[in-house]
Amino acid sequence: MGIYVFSKNVILDLLREKFPKANDVGSEVIPGATSIGLRVSTGLVLSLIVKV
Repeated sequence: MGIYVFSKNVILDLLREKFPKANDVGSEVIPGATSIGLRVSTGLVLSLIVKV
């Protein structure tokens, strides 16, 4: 599970044209995007939930 941020045109092209049968962004679309030469960046998001 993750939070993904994409350019609208890029993700639509990836899902419609390049990987129309993909079921998972993290394990199929992102690795596929890097394999066709697209630049992908990652970052770590930490959240802290405090119950008082």
